[in-house]
Amino acid sequence: MIINNGVINIGDNNTVISAISYCDIARELNVLLNYTENKEVVESAIRYANEENSEKLKKVLKKIGKEMFSLIKELGLVVLKKYIEGML
Repeated sequence: MIINNGVINIGDNNTVISAISYCDIARELNVLLNYTENKEVVESAIRYANEENSEKLKKVLKKIGKEMFSLIKELGLVVLKKYIEGML
């Protein structure tokens, strides 16, 4: 079992199961909210993360642009970055 910034990987080399911590995603989205001008998208994403509604969360996060994704990386929001990368 490996725990890395809220993402838990369980399994051997052949099988890996990732459990998403919506609490950590919401926490990182709150940090992002302080640094972005696109507050409407981030506020919606926070609401869906708190509701643990992955379908709506993914739909909203697909609206973020390259600039916001770069900001996520610059701020070191690892859980959010991995979640978005997993959607692609």
